[in-house]
Amino acid sequence: MASSSSSSSFADFLVTQEQFNMFHNIDRRLFTRLVCDLGRNPIESMQVIALWIWLEQAGHCQDLVGSILTWPAAQLISMADEAVLLLTCIQNDKTIDLHLPLTQRMTKDGVSLEYFQENRLAVLHGVARNINEVCAKAFVDILPHVLFPSVADAVLRNNNEIVEMLRRAGKEELVPQDERTIFLTFSKGYPISENEIKGFFTRNFGECIENIYMQEVAAAEQPLYARLVVYPVSVMEVVLGGKTKAKFSINGKHVWARKFIRRNHKSPPRL
Repeated sequence: MASSSSSSSFADFLVTQEQFNMFHNIDRRLFTRLVCDLGRNPIESMQVIALWIWLEQAGHCQDLVGSILTWPAAQLISMADEAVLLLTCIQNDKTIDLHLPLTQRMTKDGVSLEYFQENRLAVLHGVARNINEVCAKAFVDILPHVLFPSVADAVLRNNNEIVEMLRRAGKEELVPQDERTIFLTFSKGYPISENEIKGFFTRNFGECIENIYMQEVAAAEQPLYARLVVYPVSVMEVVLGGKTKAKFSINGKHVWARKFIRRNHKSPPRL
């Protein structure tokens, strides 16, 4: 079977995983190039490809994924960067001065930022649907080679778990902070700074941090916990690897992570 267009769907047919992968061969090759060859964040790259597939489905272009697959690295990176900024903009419903020269050039009608903002919900739902129906399944065997080891181990143990986890990924509607907050605890005697936390999670999970709230302590004391607010909410499941608790090592210092649960405001956070 030859490589197929990304805009087609196998949703109405029963197919094997091998047939599904073959049908989405072009999408898989582009994902591999983005994350393996260019070292881009895998979850972010899934969202980017899902957006490009939506542009095909909405009739704004033909064979977009196939066309950009062979682009030089610098040009492909620029196109992907445009998509990341665009998704961030419409996800947070912000008005910013954003130019999309490559995206406009590749679409028949030269879609603008204003178009994406006016059709924000349709775009977000389309991206989420493509992650559910295409990316989560077509890329699942590639993920163990590029994701953080704890997530890769989960993939190797049970592909179905990671597929279900990624089915819920996408650019969701704005979710309250408490639902997007990870509670981090540290070992006494091994202080960790806010910059260390930000650097670690950005390197391993991409630009996913909305805010970091460190425990307020006296100047000579060490914070023992922090609240890490991430976006979108699906990042939480990636960080925790589908578990209730995860352990990381930041510059040789142990950090434990779990979903934040707000307690009575008069009670201190539970460690």
